[in-house]
Amino acid sequence: MSASEPNSPAFSAATPGGQDPPAQPAHDSRLIVALMVIGSLAAGAIHLAVIPGHLAEYRPFGWFFISLGIFQIGWAALLASDAEEPDRRLVIAGVGVNAAVVVLWVATRTVGLPIGPDAWEAESYRFADSLSTLFEFGVVVAGSVLLAGYRLDLKRAAAIAVAVAAVSTVLTAAALDTLAPDVPEMDMPMDMDH
Repeated sequence: MSASEPNSPAFSAATPGGQDPPAQPAHDSRLIVALMVIGSLAAGAIHLAVIPGHLAEYRPFGWFFISLGIFQIGWAALLASDAEEPDRRLVIAGVGVNAAVVVLWVATRTVGLPIGPDAWEAESYRFADSLSTLFEFGVVVAGSVLLAGYRLDLKRAAAIAVAVAAVSTVLTAAALDTLAPDVPEMDMPMDMDH
């Protein structure tokens, strides 16, 4: 048996002094999956919130946002249910759909769409749709990292995941607030003693 064979003493787990080797840092795909789930849920929530306006503008746009929102939230749920070793096809599907939506968003902001009431007119940038696109781009990047086989060091990535979740929650809430219909303020008496 030569030293280059896997079962030879050169590949033994013990160090030359007979001690076990130092523990390797823990690596895991679950944090990358968590980032993808957060991004997809946030984008899906924003897409579902804009359905009424898009249905009123042009029904096919409204149905597109219904389908996209349901896909993004459903995909996130499926991915979360298999976070330890997600199905490669599921990851590819999510990366592909989100990448296509990012490309579509860029087209709508630069040259417009060939269909709809404002065909070939570029749309303006708004906070909610820009944020949704940022989340989708994050899903594409995180999914590509996962598909490439990279695993995050748990110690460093845990802090990143918590920060991303907190920032995503705040930004999504702010985006949804900008989409909420204006609610008239109620006149409240200043004197509450009566």
